This record gives sequence, structure tokens and C-alpha cells, in this order.
Amino acid sequence: MTRPRSRWRFLAGVVALALVALLVRYGLVSTGKSQAPTSPLLPIVATAAGMTVSLTNVELASDRTVLTFSIVDADPGSGPAIPQLDAPAPTDLRLDGLRWRSAALGNLRPIFAMGTDPQQITAWEFSLVFDATTNPEQQVNVTWTALRFRSADPDQRGEILEGTWPFAFTPAAAGVLDSSHVIVDQQRSADGITFVVDTILLDPSRATVTYRITSEGTHDFETSGIVIRLADGSQLLPKQIDNLDGAYAATFPPFPAGSEVTVALAPILIERQQALALTFPIDGRDIASATAGTQLDVHIPLQAAGEQFEVASIAIQKERFTLRINNVMTGHSGRVLLRYPGRDGVALTDNLGAQYAFIGASTNFGKSDALTSWADGSSFAFSGKIAAEASQLTLKLDAYGEQARGPWEITIQLPATR
Repeated sequence: MTRPRSRWRFLAGVVALALVALLVRYGLVSTGKSQAPTSPLLPIVATAAGMTVSLTNVELASDRTVLTFSIVDADPGSGPAIPQLDAPAPTDLRLDGLRWRSAALGNLRPIFAMGTDPQQITAWEFSLVFDATTNPEQQVNVTWTALRFRSADPDQRGEILEGTWPFAFTPAAAGVLDSSHVIVDQQRSADGITFVVDTILLDPSRATVTYRITSEGTHDFETSGIVIRLADGSQLLPKQIDNLDGAYAATFPPFPAGSEVTVALAPILIERQQALALTFPIDGRDIASATAGTQLDVHIPLQAAGEQFEVASIAIQKERFTLRINNVMTGHSGRVLLRYPGRDGVALTDNLGAQYAFIGASTNFGKSDALTSWADGSSFAFSGKIAAEASQLTLKLDAYGEQARGPWEITIQLPATR
């Protein structure tokens, strides 16, 4: 698909060409003939087919090069809608001097509107990951040749917007000149989890911490990220965290030069592949007589995986009901969370032999700050109605979650100057 050009864009192009001609004539802009390649300051902007693509950041590391692009609609209302933009395919970019690091090209992040409609996507940011450049002083060329858009209708094919968005730059010169890499290469292990901080990239506008997390055995785990604690006890939270092919890159506001910072890993949720069966008494007559929209507070005690729980309530809706089960360990010490291991991993039966179809579940943690959280509760929804004659329910789960709390903290002395 090629997007039509509007009249105003044609006039703008004529004006731009005339302006460039004047600048070249008076020596304010070089034609580039008979000169070594140079790198313009970021951002580098290219507009084609009604879309503007900008190279906004270049990050150089010992094992990778990360290019960050932003994409905005230069001509709203004509062509594909920017909220439907999709991740690129490797064939959508021509590369000269760079190679893709892996099949996972990078990360795609939406940029939302400010003001009256904060849910409206107005732009996208791509962080694309390549192998480390062998010679950062040599010019490389990256040319976008297509942008992909999803269809608003999942049953329809998306669109491919063809164009040419070229970017020629020297990696060593395109990055922030007064940035520095701090090689950390430290690790901490606790609760079967090893936390490794590899590097910290410092520049005047931000700090980027690259780290890895590994688990003993084959346990799956979920992480909520890291926190920076400054010398005065205050905390910095990441603005974004990118998953870069097995490593994580967390971007923070700039760190104070010469200060001591502590990188702390937030609690980790580990999936335990161990079945649980929770059997508890009910009053089927009370449940069957409850009208839709009623919540019955039952507070039935349970034990599971060595911790104390209670069936807090049974919410009755038309043709469905929801069990709320809370972790009631004292002092917010609970680590075990009854969670949703998968649609086939949840089953509910009563003492009459009836089975109830699983609809869905939600789980949550309590939290007092970024590094302090505890298992709170879970809700499990099922279809059907509980019979008045039922006196017992059994909830079976194929797995559950257990929180690992570490601590995992690594303290680093930052250089006084960059």
C-alpha cells in the first residue's frame, strides 16, 4: 500500500528544497561530496507516506547495539491509524553495518496522549536490538521500507504501508557524547534466585541498568522489576523496563554523579508445579436461595502449602458464582498465592459429584512500597448454580505461586564525572 500525498505536503517539499539550496549556496550545509561520512545529531527524522520515523537514541554495549525509533502520523486521517501500528518484520528494514541480534527484534511501546483522552495512542517507540558494532566509528545505514498495521477487525488482514525512511549515522558519534558505562558485574543469590547487575549506562537525561535474573531448576517466575535506593534512603522507580533477549534494561531518571546507589530487585513470584486440593464445607441452601448480585461472607478457614487461607466470600451472579480466597497469614507474612496456572489447571466439584466449568481468575498482592509486598488473595469464577443439597466444595489447582523475597541488593559507587 502506498499512501497518497496531499497538496500541502507537495508545497512543503518545494519550500524545503528551496531552503536547502540556499543553505548549500552560502556554505551553511555541506553537499557531502568528497567528504568522510559524518553523523548528524539526534534525533534524525525521516518522513514518507504520511508517517514520520525518528531515530531518537543509540545505545552501545559490549554485546549489543540498541536503536530507539519513534513513529508518529504526519498526516492524521489519511491512511492507516497509528494505534494499529504493529511490530516490524526483519524484511521491513535494510541494514548496512548492523546485524539482528536474535529473532526477537526488540520492544514496541505505545505513547499515550496527554490531557482529555489519556488512553489514545498518539505515537509508538521501538527499541531494536542488534549485535555490537565491530567499528563504532564507521557509518551504518538503516532504512525502513515498510510499516505494518494490524486490522481493527481480528478476522481481517492488516495493511503494509510502503515507503523509504533512511537513517545514516556513525554509532559512536550519534550517541550522547558525555555518557559513560559503569561495569558492575556483581550478583546476589537468595531463595533460589540469582540477581546479576551487568552494567549501568549514565548520561545527562537518564540512567539505564542492565541486569539478569536466573532461577534454580526449571521454575517459571514473574518479576516486577528493580528499584534504585539513593544514599538518603529515597527510591527511584524505572520509567520503563525492556526485555532484551534474556536480559533486562531498566531506564531511570539520571543518577546523581559521584553518589552511592543500591540496585534492589523487587520480590519474585515463582511458579510451583505442585497440585493443591482445597476442600471446605458450604451451606448449599443459603447459596441456592441467594439472589443474583448477592455476596455471601463465609470466612471458612483453609490450609494450603503450609500457609493459612480463608474462603472469604461467595459472590452470586446469574448463572455463575465467584469464590474469593484470601491469604490470612499474620503480619503480611504470606508468600503463597493461589493463582491461575491455566484454563485446564483449575477444577471445582461438590460432594454430589457435580463439576463447575471454570470461567476465569484474578490474583493480587498487597503492597506498601516498591520492595515490600505480600500474597493477598485470589478470585475464581465458575459457571452454573450450586445445588441446595451440596455441603462441600473441592477446588483443585495444578500449580500455585510462591513469593521469593531475597533480599537481592547490590551497592555501586558511581563516578564523580561522566
